[in-house]
Amino acid sequence: MANDYPMVVVPLEAEDGGGYFAFAPDLPGCISDGPTPQEALASLMDAVGEWLSAQAERGVEAPAPGDANRRALEREEKLYQAMEAALEARKGADEKIQKLERQLAELLALTRDELGRPRVTMADPRSEIGREVRTKH
Repeated sequence: MANDYPMVVVPLEAEDGGGYFAFAPDLPGCISDGPTPQEALASLMDAVGEWLSAQAERGVEAPAPGDANRRALEREEKLYQAMEAALEARKGADEKIQKLERQLAELLALTRDELGRPRVTMADPRSEIGREVRTKH
């Protein structure tokens, strides 16, 4: 069963001591290392067997092989859905902004029209003009 789990071996930088680091993505904390890729992998296979035995002794069910990949795909799907929702929200906000900009432009045009028109007022009834209507500019 230990061989059913995916295992990853990566080189370590010289500043990290060199050699190789190995881990089983499905089994949290199950890691190993070695001076060569083969030794790191052999050490990891031993670690996987021990990890699975420890879980069984504790009565804890081990994750299925490939479980980390399934979880990663689920996280990616959730992230994709969140991004789609954010884009839709932005689209809706953009449409609202465009509508407000159109309304503002209409209001400004009306205001310019109103300010540019002559204003009609009633003359002071005590003046010579009486109740005649006059236009101011």
